[in-house]
Amino acid sequence: MPSSISSIAGKDGNQLPISGGILAVDKSGTGAGPFFAAQTIVDTQGVNTATVKAANNAPVAGDTAVVVGLNPLSYNANVNADPSGTNGHFGAPNVLVDQYGAYEPVAAGQTAQVLGATGAQYDYLAGLLIIPAASNCGAVSITDGNGSAITVFSGGASVGLTDLKPFMIPLGIYCTSATTPGWKVTTGSNVSALGIGKFT
Repeated sequence: MPSSISSIAGKDGNQLPISGGILAVDKSGTGAGPFFAAQTIVDTQGVNTATVKAANNAPVAGDTAVVVGLNPLSYNANVNADPSGTNGHFGAPNVLVDQYGAYEPVAAGQTAQVLGATGAQYDYLAGLLIIPAASNCGAVSITDGNGSAITVFSGGASVGLTDLKPFMIPLGIYCTSATTPGWKVTTGSNVSALGIGKFT
């Protein structure tokens, strides 16, 4: 006989009756049991505190779901919430690839090239791959919106580089400026860069 689902009497951790009972699976389907709790977890006050939801329900603030099934090709929209602290990040990502793995090349001799189509506040700069082409190459700097330039590589103009291998400068920073927002990269002569992150 197939199993059935119904409410049965139950008690909480303080041995008090749970209002409305517990939703349970009756393995026998006859009402005689054995019973297995289904769908809810109950706290010591007898309040239902967690549920199991169907696949592809995106989590929301105040969600009581223990597990929200996500399609492997989907993502949690809340992962991209405002990192400024106003709303904060919430939710767990289900990401098949590095979500901060976008890149944009910056040729040598560029002035304040915006990373991304337009650049935006809270764009993420994971790092810069510096690619020197000459031992006396110029410097590389970044700018957060309309802020002051920050030198991340001083170049080899004063003391020549000993080799020309590309190297990574890890950063892991968000653009915080709201004025002409976005990350901007300036490269000197004989040095190019590859900006890696998430850009608008």
